[in-house]
Amino acid sequence: MLVTVDIGNTNITMGLVDKDEIIDNYRLTTKLERTSDEYGFMLLSFLQASSILVDEIEDIIIASVVPKIMYSFTNSIKKYFNKEPIIVGPGIKTGIRIKIDNPKELGADRLVDAAGAYSIHGGPCLVIDFGTATTFDVISKDGDFLGGATAPGIGISINALSSQAAKLPEIEIKKPKSVIAKNTVSSMQAGIIYGYIGLTENIIREIKAEYNEKLKVISTGGLGRIIFNDKQAKKDLEAIIHPYVIKKMQEIIVLNQHLDLIFLDIPLLFESNLEYLCDAVIVVYLKEDEEIKRLMKRDNIDEDYARLIIGNQMSIEEKKMRADIVLDNNQGLDELYQQIETLLKGR
Repeated sequence: MLVTVDIGNTNITMGLVDKDEIIDNYRLTTKLERTSDEYGFMLLSFLQASSILVDEIEDIIIASVVPKIMYSFTNSIKKYFNKEPIIVGPGIKTGIRIKIDNPKELGADRLVDAAGAYSIHGGPCLVIDFGTATTFDVISKDGDFLGGATAPGIGISINALSSQAAKLPEIEIKKPKSVIAKNTVSSMQAGIIYGYIGLTENIIREIKAEYNEKLKVISTGGLGRIIFNDKQAKKDLEAIIHPYVIKKMQEIIVLNQHLDLIFLDIPLLFESNLEYLCDAVIVVYLKEDEEIKRLMKRDNIDEDYARLIIGNQMSIEEKKMRADIVLDNNQGLDELYQQIETLLKGR
């Protein structure tokens, strides 16, 4: 079993990984003054809460952007786990080649973001991490980290307003009812939320224009919930991404006209009214409860967030009714593959 630790400026997150499955995760506040014993007791309590023994831990890997706590934290690993932790940084083999002016400057958080996005989704891709700072990083189709942009995070932006302006209070990160706010708190929330959505949209647009190739856009961090909760913001982002995706799909169809069959994987086909691109629509059917479970496991998210994501799509039952062909994915991959083989043989 592997212990993974992400030490950020705001929080320290620990994950317990068995093979390729995240079986549990825990979070604590990042504090510079903690001793190695304090960190050790916390880590042991996390293991105990998951009914895991220290002897079951094979390795511990740490990605940190807070150098000041690394001495006490790594010593806690050595003392309580009797292991030398693996520290993520330039030079460690991640499958990502760092192609920036000074590779040693690249933070461990951006490196693991790139490695995770490329491993799961492939390249080229744009990975956005909404943390204390928000980073926008581009990884090529060959796994090269090409660089990116860094912006202040939402938390930093709010803190700057309240700490630098004497009459402005601390506020909750929350979308207000109206952008034309009637009070100070709602006014600040409107400026932060809508301003940050605009920042995100524009940086995505500029990076896509400069890179000039199809980019998968992958996000991690808390702002994703705000986007999914804000239908207009979601619509604005789709207006940026969808025309480019549709154009690329049309190019793929033209380039492959000599083939008997062309399969297009279009998750939001019905929602985007793209049926006209296809002669027949195949829906891979999965009951909603099972879809939520698989989404939670795949993306390591909670049930509320998974339901929020699925709730912003057309229901699977309606998709099933509108499909020309339905493949049942409730019984597992082997059964699904058999259905695909039967479909291809009978075409």
